[in-house]
Amino acid sequence: MTLNGLAETATSLYRVQGPAAGVPGKVDRQFNDGSYVNDFHVDQMLYFGGRPQRAFRLTRGFLTGAPTLTYAGTFEALTSLPVAITSSNFVTDLEAGLVNVNGLDLGGAFVRITYNAGFTLDPNEKGQFDPALVPSWLQTAARLQCRLGLNDQPFLTDGEDKATVKQVQDMLSHIVADKSRGFMDTLYSIVGV
Repeated sequence: MTLNGLAETATSLYRVQGPAAGVPGKVDRQFNDGSYVNDFHVDQMLYFGGRPQRAFRLTRGFLTGAPTLTYAGTFEALTSLPVAITSSNFVTDLEAGLVNVNGLDLGGAFVRITYNAGFTLDPNEKGQFDPALVPSWLQTAARLQCRLGLNDQPFLTDGEDKATVKQVQDMLSHIVADKSRGFMDTLYSIVGV
């Protein structure tokens, strides 16, 4: 079997193991579904056009719905006296797991973001993610990662030239770069599960 003929094998591996090994780290996200809480401390707000803004990077991407945001003056008060942040004050990129708060000065405050994220398992296929819930770009990245992972197996590559391997690497790099979660001035969680 040549490297070009591995799409079916990659698809089979994807169905058996979920997204291929290595892809979660490349896209900086985890895939299993669950409920999560991330806490942040906002040292200072950034101002754009006179409006306070701050971006928060959740520990997970692929949110399944809008998160709940609260804030308080102390970490302990996040539990005892939280103040809700209304949905009109934030925008969420569900796939990337990024929340941008606008028009609310949270300088010096602690922020808690509670959310559900990840992919549920397909009820008809034990241990497999439901492919209807997995974005097509991620399925493609998983297949490409499988092709690269199997590239070092001489019995599978049949002398495949290195130009094809480089093309696959470039395609995977392009997909991953396009889906990057990195932003300058984005706050990372101080406590998160």
